[in-house]
Amino acid sequence: MPMDFVNMHRKFGYNSRLITYYKNTLNFPEDISLHLPTHTGKLAKKWRDSKIQETPSYSVNKEELKYYSAKNPLESVYFSLRDFKNAKKINKAIKEFNLNEYDIYHFDGGMDL
Repeated sequence: MPMDFVNMHRKFGYNSRLITYYKNTLNFPEDISLHLPTHTGKLAKKWRDSKIQETPSYSVNKEELKYYSAKNPLESVYFSLRDFKNAKKINKAIKEFNLNEYDIYHFDGGMDL
């Protein structure tokens, strides 16, 4: 659980925050949630799963950093519009919670939608 990771750091005196982009559907504890819009449902999950399977290193080395990029013009437009739409909310959170002041950032790839 990501919140356990945060609590462990806090227990040892480190300032730690958990920022999630989307409201999790499993009701795990959250710290800062941006509640960004996302598509849910079987088709959206199938598309996300296909993005993972397209990653060449997925089955070879699961610890390698994965970079996902648009595979066609439609995806490129979708990601650009999504990022443009979400940028204001993300930048507001960075300022509001002083997120540029942290030394370590942990990105969790979980998305159980």
